[in-house]
Amino acid sequence: MPYVIWLTGLPGSGKSAVASALKKRIPEAVVLRMDELRRTVTPEPSYSDMEREYVYRSLVFTAKTLYELGHTVIMDATGNKRVWRKLARELIPGLSEVYLKCPLELCMERERTRVDTHGAPKGIYDKGKAGAPVPGMQIPYEEPEDPELVVDTEKESPEEAAERIEASLGSQALPEGYTWEFNETLARERKSRRLMALLTLASILLVFMIIAGLLESLSLPLLVITTVPLAFCGVFIALFLTGSTLNIAAYIGMIVLTGIAVNNGIVLVDRIRASLDGDGALLSSSIDDTARSVGMEHFNPVIITTITTVLGFLPALLSRGEGSNLWRPLALTVVSGLTFSTAIVILLIPVSFRYFYRRERRI
Repeated sequence: MPYVIWLTGLPGSGKSAVASALKKRIPEAVVLRMDELRRTVTPEPSYSDMEREYVYRSLVFTAKTLYELGHTVIMDATGNKRVWRKLARELIPGLSEVYLKCPLELCMERERTRVDTHGAPKGIYDKGKAGAPVPGMQIPYEEPEDPELVVDTEKESPEEAAERIEASLGSQALPEGYTWEFNETLARERKSRRLMALLTLASILLVFMIIAGLLESLSLPLLVITTVPLAFCGVFIALFLTGSTLNIAAYIGMIVLTGIAVNNGIVLVDRIRASLDGDGALLSSSIDDTARSVGMEHFNPVIITTITTVLGFLPALLSRGEGSNLWRPLALTVVSGLTFSTAIVILLIPVSFRYFYRRERRI
């Protein structure tokens, strides 16, 4: 069945990107972009109140007409006044208002680095600083009082936002005789998530096999590989605290983390075992002393290795530019997991080595 979604928010909040992501999920949908409509209706816009009223009424009427003709419509428009969005609700049954929430500073940064403006004037906030009437600056943006959905585009990628919007349609009351359903895009995305989870498990298994071959043991590799799921605990904590989702980029980061997190553990375990084999010390106190001594000896190299890796991912983690929604979850996953696993390696391996070493030696 057809439906209408109005994406509203400040300029630079991500309306065009989310509309494009929704278009990929709903190929049959018609995307109405306010800036493209304005360029046709008012080729030389003055952005006066009367002109905005005229253009927004034209937008609402166009969306209503397309809806009545059986088309799904995605409206990409700031709509800084509630009265225009209220008009759309009155004329279009079942309209869903989606508020893309984003700090003004981030919106300004996005607009400054934006490449594809979809018909919007470039440097809109710079013009606002010069006195032009820009929503959120010279003229107020009236936030929706009761939107069907609020999306924080500072934390969610356009694809994640599109998924949430599509999922939220299930809670909307539709006119009698109408139904809706997801298209195959969502099923493919869910399949991709399951595949990435399986690939993560496969990467852990492969790393374990490599460590077992390197150490020629089955017991000690268990000690090393234990740092991986514990590192994932750090990842989940970081994702929860930052409000991020476990998306495809995060899964890729977990696969990368699987290979990185075990490096320090391999060095410590191999060095401790080599020291014990050379000394022939099998007493509990001797094993603990050797493990503690090697741990202290390698403390600085382990910390320095972790810091250099974290610093390498730091620019991607702090980036706020276009495309950052792709690499930020990956960087967050690696940085948080590696930091957590380093603390685990420093504490867990020297303390637990005696148990695993004795199991290997059968003593």
